[in-house]
Amino acid sequence: MPRAHPGSSGLDTVKGSGSTLIALFCSLLLSSGPALGQNTVRLYRPAGEAGLMFDGFSTAYGSADDWARQVFREWLHVQLAGDVLHPRLFNFSLGFGPSLQQERWTGGLESPTAGGGRLNLDAAANILSGAPLSLSLSGFRWTGSSPGRLGAKIDEDRSGFGLRFVYDNTFLPMQLTYTDKSRDVTWRPVAQPSFSVFETVRSLRLTARNTKTTVWLERAAFNDRLGDRDFTSYQANLQHQMRWGKRSRLVSSAQYLDRTGIFANSRVSWSQRIHLQHTWSLASDYDYQIFSLDNTGGTNNGWTGQATVTYQARPDLVFAANGQGMASRFTGGKQSFYRVQPRVNYIAGLPHGANLRAGLAIGYEWRDRQPTADGWLDVVDERHVIDDSRRFFLREPFIDEATVMVTSPDETTLYQVDFDYRLIEAGAQLELFALPGGRLAVGDTVLVDYRHQIVPETDANAVIADLTLALRWRSLNLYHRRSMREQQSGHDSGSTFGLVNFDYMTTGVAVSLEVPGGMLNVTGEHGRRESDLFDITSYTLRGAYSFLLRADLRGTFEAHTVLRRDGDLSFSQTTANLSADWTVSRRLRLWGSLIGWTWSEDIGRNEDLLGGRLGTEWLAGLTSIRLQYERFSWRDGLNRTENRFMLGVARSF
Repeated sequence: MPRAHPGSSGLDTVKGSGSTLIALFCSLLLSSGPALGQNTVRLYRPAGEAGLMFDGFSTAYGSADDWARQVFREWLHVQLAGDVLHPRLFNFSLGFGPSLQQERWTGGLESPTAGGGRLNLDAAANILSGAPLSLSLSGFRWTGSSPGRLGAKIDEDRSGFGLRFVYDNTFLPMQLTYTDKSRDVTWRPVAQPSFSVFETVRSLRLTARNTKTTVWLERAAFNDRLGDRDFTSYQANLQHQMRWGKRSRLVSSAQYLDRTGIFANSRVSWSQRIHLQHTWSLASDYDYQIFSLDNTGGTNNGWTGQATVTYQARPDLVFAANGQGMASRFTGGKQSFYRVQPRVNYIAGLPHGANLRAGLAIGYEWRDRQPTADGWLDVVDERHVIDDSRRFFLREPFIDEATVMVTSPDETTLYQVDFDYRLIEAGAQLELFALPGGRLAVGDTVLVDYRHQIVPETDANAVIADLTLALRWRSLNLYHRRSMREQQSGHDSGSTFGLVNFDYMTTGVAVSLEVPGGMLNVTGEHGRRESDLFDITSYTLRGAYSFLLRADLRGTFEAHTVLRRDGDLSFSQTTANLSADWTVSRRLRLWGSLIGWTWSEDIGRNEDLLGGRLGTEWLAGLTSIRLQYERFSWRDGLNRTENRFMLGVARSF
């Protein structure tokens, strides 16, 4: 859809005369020349966008009242820019514009209409750009209200200010940045209590970097103006890198963090990462860190280390050995963990151009955790990346859900439970699921803090093994992966208190073929995950056909089916999707898609969806016209049919 400048917002006092206002602004701005003003102060020709959009959505039920929604939106964004004397001496930009939105609901809702306006202001200035000393300033203000779902209203006021001072020199360039961002948002549902977030984040950071050394210092403060989630953190990081020979290197780093407020803690750590390239076929890597952690649960001081030696005997044969270890003392006890695991990888050439890849690793693990009594340990900054499944398990068992805190890597965004994510118990483990409507997206990195329970135990040891096999011949790939752990001894063998027993196995076949008109990819996979905590069995079949009928017409057909049993619960899901995109000309594009899926659980939950969309976009000079129609039919206990029509017109200048 045509859309406004990112972050466009508005003002409640701006009413329905927006269309006249937009037309007037456009006529005035389009009449301006390339540059205004004299040689001292120059104003460039204004740029921006004005647009109108209609979005109509209706739902028809077989056994309930129908309802519909119509959204009318219009916006204007103007961007002004200029300089004083010379662009590198002083240049500036100013953006502003209103956005109006009105929604009308029908179908017996308590508040059938809602509307609002927003106003967006943003400004930036650069002084002495490209000089050894330069200064940049930026700021924004978004204020107003907008309608939410089912007649709800969202009041929003955001503002921010930023400053960046750069000192550029050959030996150690430095940069000082300051940011101040405030967010006041209140959601007002029709039949539920309102929910507000009033937050302010301020940070000051000094960074210096050259080819070998990087150092940064930062102070960040998070102010929850409605609750007690405030925290202030001071961080420092120093990293130095040395290289010699062909590929040998040493990276040394020291880190310091002191955070007060919610989940207060202080950390000091020093680490060394070494890579030694002894010969062309022999290399070794070492990673060692000592740390000290002090938080509300007590202290935790210790070290972690890892060493790996790799020897390539032949181009098709590689031997490796890996050792890991950690030991720490914490308030109320001590713990240690060690692992030794040699590995061999072999590639065998077979007739007719096929090859076999095999890898085998067998090792041993020891764990010794000796609390003096039942107690709790804090985990700080456990790092996870959200993959396509949008879910992951936290590493430790027996977690207190009330202590879980999820933040962005820079710790300036604190995510909300049941708004950005949901916590799901799975035996003694805790799983985090990133909700589709929240602020977390696939590929995001998050830091998780929490507290987990520890129980008295003596020691445990286990055998571990990893096996990988892959047979590739032309476009065919057969693979098998298996990872196991079997606890050998311990005061409570096989329990979650020691080393968890598990047996994970995946077997699959993948085919990739060039077929008439395109490419065909098919994958079939069987997975089994058995452990002391949960058992999961799954069968997966994926297929995709990408075709190119003409240079301007391309499409894709995809199908995916999964059968999965998780303990006593089993479900199946099948999805099929066909899409096509036709570039008729440089100014006209058409697209369409069909989608269907079905979900079934043995506890009685069944859902089906069938639908599709058609759309077109036409460019006429600086004007863009976009039209799209969607229709979906659901069967999920409350059958319904959804229709949606969208029309948008935008004009750039």
